[in-house]
Amino acid sequence: MFKNKYLLLAVLPLLLGITFVVVGPSSRTSALAVSNFTNHIIDDQVFRDTSTMSALDIQSFLDSEGSGLAGFSAVEDCGSTSGSHYSYYANFYYCGHNASAAQIIYAAAQAYGINPRVILATLEKEQSLVTTPNPTASQLNCAMGYYSCSRDSGFFYQVDNATWQFRTDMELGSGNNYWGYTPSSYPCNGATSLYSAPLKGGNNITFRDDNGTAYENITLANMSTATLYCYTPYVYNNPQGLYGNPQFGNTGLYYSGSYNFVNNFVSWWGSTYTPEFQASYAGQSGYPTIITGNSTNSVLRYKNTGNLPWYDDVTAPQLNTYPVHLATSSPVNSYSPFSAFWPTRNRATGTFAHVYESDGVTLAGNQHVAQPGQIVEFDFSFSVSPNMPSGYYPSYFQPVLEGSSLWNMGGLAWLNVTVQ
Repeated sequence: MFKNKYLLLAVLPLLLGITFVVVGPSSRTSALAVSNFTNHIIDDQVFRDTSTMSALDIQSFLDSEGSGLAGFSAVEDCGSTSGSHYSYYANFYYCGHNASAAQIIYAAAQAYGINPRVILATLEKEQSLVTTPNPTASQLNCAMGYYSCSRDSGFFYQVDNATWQFRTDMELGSGNNYWGYTPSSYPCNGATSLYSAPLKGGNNITFRDDNGTAYENITLANMSTATLYCYTPYVYNNPQGLYGNPQFGNTGLYYSGSYNFVNNFVSWWGSTYTPEFQASYAGQSGYPTIITGNSTNSVLRYKNTGNLPWYDDVTAPQLNTYPVHLATSSPVNSYSPFSAFWPTRNRATGTFAHVYESDGVTLAGNQHVAQPGQIVEFDFSFSVSPNMPSGYYPSYFQPVLEGSSLWNMGGLAWLNVTVQ
């Protein structure tokens, strides 16, 4: 289907004006700053994070929302879309076979490197498909509001092609080739009646309505934000909306097509921004078995999934900043009976044993600083006193930013300790 996609690149901005559906804001509440849905809709890292949900996670989420998609399936008609990637991503696609909506969403996310949460938020933004218990054929056929819904219809077609479009626009707008396309093919590469300049990260854009009236002037923070505006290039005056911009003589309120996207994303998952300090579990040693009166060493690994570096007790004092320590958890700061050789009874260690690149194998240049994407290994001991009863002791841990109000970095993990 490359032919249609080449055609789409030329006419997408106009066609999206035909197929865009405004769905009323969700009844869920969330605190949204203006910048959350104007100049900075979403972080690039969040937009591209394919690890947020497995197919099972997506299915559970749809179940929890009472979505009609939870029980929906469709044939993955691989011949209907772009083609060559299906053999490359054979582990994700079931070409010619029925697949659940969750599997279709997951496959598209993995194939094109887009966060599955972005797909789910778009499905809700365009057709309320996440919260509708009994979607109509029309909703399903135009699931992502992609291209011409009357012709390019079907749930699989819509999800797969729209996700492809997100990644393609992001790459082309960033000056990269993608799936045989060149940057000159980027569909939002010039001014139109709806916006004043190419939709690219860093560009200042005046958005206009269909009559040419300017309603908002913003500087696009990044290419992910530009990609979402390329997909839905609307900022309209709307008395029922939330914010106005008197700069353009608009004393009313304006409504952005990105509002529902952000509202859905934030109300379900907390933020479209990468937290400054965030950790995800990345591995551990086996569960230890310890003879009473003895000790053993264990390992926990965490990946820095935030957007700022981590420092340990070696480097943090040099920079007068907060160090990252491995703390007991569930509850946080609980005293451990195995802590005889720890710095304190609720801190297993405050020093990084090793820091690896994202592959988990290559040592980083600095073993006491973990940059975003790098993996920290904490090595520490479990010590068992002579009078400790035999038994089974689950021990919970998480990294914390010691002394900071942002101490909770997530990343709960545990080691089940057997004492003999």
